[in-house]
Amino acid sequence: MKLLRNRKLLKGSGIILTEDMSPARYNLYQKAVQKWGKQKTWFYNGEIWVKLRENKLQIKTEEDLNNMAQ
Repeated sequence: MKLLRNRKLLKGSGIILTEDMSPARYNLYQKAVQKWGKQKTWFYNGEIWVKLRENKLQIKTEEDLNNMAQ
């Protein structure tokens, strides 16, 4: 967890650290990235998050994706 918390220090180094995700969670993450972009979508500790305006919202299901306004 210490490595994952500090992975932001690796920006620009060409090294990428990511969490392992189940195929279903990864699929949901990919859909969120397609909808809001990589800059506004991230996952941490198995949870998928999106930043919309000033709000950070957690994505738990595909229904959450469909109900969120861009």
